[in-house]
Amino acid sequence: MGKKAKALYLTEAAVFLFGIGYLFYHNTKIAAIFSIIAVFYPKIKCRSLLDVRNHQLNMQFRDALYTISASVSAGKSVENAFKEAAQELCMIYPDPETDIIREFMIIKTQIEMNVPIEESLEDFAQRSLSEDIRNFAEAFITGKRNGGDMVEIIINAAGIIGEKLRIKEEIMIVLAQRKLEYKVLSVMPIFLIGIFTYCAGGYMKPVFETEAGLIAMTTALVLLIAAWQIARKIMDIEV
Repeated sequence: MGKKAKALYLTEAAVFLFGIGYLFYHNTKIAAIFSIIAVFYPKIKCRSLLDVRNHQLNMQFRDALYTISASVSAGKSVENAFKEAAQELCMIYPDPETDIIREFMIIKTQIEMNVPIEESLEDFAQRSLSEDIRNFAEAFITGKRNGGDMVEIIINAAGIIGEKLRIKEEIMIVLAQRKLEYKVLSVMPIFLIGIFTYCAGGYMKPVFETEAGLIAMTTALVLLIAAWQIARKIMDIEV
């Protein structure tokens, strides 16, 4: 994440947290303290973006494996199959900066420089941080060194990864409605507090000015944050 992106996410989080702090306490000092927590948000956002990008890379790698397995099944060598896959991926993904195109172009260049394909795959797997790619690389390297049936290894790997991603997509579709409900329910308490404060300021005044009211608002905020975290973990299903 670049400096501009970090600054943007930091500013967004600081403004949001300041608003939440002021909404719950009607105190600019407390709201300012809340906004300081925004320094942790770029790291959280970076992890979230990394998960999305990793999922996209896995989808792209599945397509690459299908292309490689088709070439290998047609009688081409593994090295030539990888080199041709780099070209065919350019037709599947028009953007030349697509992660899988860049990676396969690196592999293609290394093969042309007589670098063993096992080393290229191992390097790709380590940098990708993807369990699927790492598992494929380990199976490929083991099969290559021990004289295994590379055609069968590649075809089986493509089928397993494809099935795993298909199941994950089905889970995401099933959870889509629940995630929408989760977002609506998460915003609803904040929305209600804002409405009551705006429409019935006198009714809400004791909540912001008495010790019991501040304790109640703090308890409500803690419970709300806990509910967000629990719901997020429940819907974070690993395949």
